[in-house]
Amino acid sequence: MRKFAYNLYYMNIKDVMNNVKQIRLAKNWTQKYLADELEVTEATYGRYESGSINMKLEHFLKLGSIFNMPFEDIVYYNSSRPSEEKDKKLKKYVVLLEEKERKIMAMEQEQKYLTDKVATLEKSADRTDKYISLLEQAVKDKDGGKTEDSFKSSTG
Repeated sequence: MRKFAYNLYYMNIKDVMNNVKQIRLAKNWTQKYLADELEVTEATYGRYESGSINMKLEHFLKLGSIFNMPFEDIVYYNSSRPSEEKDKKLKKYVVLLEEKERKIMAMEQEQKYLTDKVATLEKSADRTDKYISLLEQAVKDKDGGKTEDSFKSSTG
């Protein structure tokens, strides 16, 4: 199923709908008949077939039972399936994409960790600043304000 899913990903939806139309015509069915089978209006089905709106997934899947054929055969109707070489390339790209996705997820996790760490350090710095202010105030109160002036003169 996975092979089919990523092959379908590279298919043009209008091509698939053209295949649906070709099958419908080969069976001498009207748009109204297929619309009734899908339980949609004839106008909606016409828009599906013309490609002006996308068919719902549930309707795509129902087409297989209506046409009495596997859905994959509908997708590849009157066209060739991907060659083995093309299939290998697609698999290679899927593996590369999955690997990149894993790396991105790892980077996002690391970014979240670092963001949380920075927030923790900022809170710690705020607490340290407050503690220093309290100590300075305590020293000032104890010395009657003389220590602050002597502190400033020794550091400044």
